[in-house]
Amino acid sequence: MKDLIRKTVLLAVLAAAIWYLFSQRDRVGGLSNLNLKIQGDWHQVQMDFKDESVYTFTETFISLDGEEWASYRLVRGSQIEVTTAGDYATYELSFPDDDNMVWSTRKGETLVPVKRWRR
Repeated sequence: MKDLIRKTVLLAVLAAAIWYLFSQRDRVGGLSNLNLKIQGDWHQVQMDFKDESVYTFTETFISLDGEEWASYRLVRGSQIEVTTAGDYATYELSFPDDDNMVWSTRKGETLVPVKRWRR
């Protein structure tokens, strides 16, 4: 009887742990893409049109038409910290598809897109 109670308690604890982790999946999900790298040429998007200027992303720097424009650092897999000349900002990073990238800021509970990029 004690063995049955012990197994039942163990199953209840495991079920509670699984439920808790599943309820926190949005917070834990960002850890899955720590190997994310943003590299290559990107264009800012204004009103659904690509800007002619070419932004080249390397490991830690962003160049605008060959000149260093900013440095960046990926944080927790879903945020990007960007430092430009005298300015610093942290954005939520998302990729709607392979050719688009969106930098958003959080206003209360909602994410507001600030910069859109397209390959």
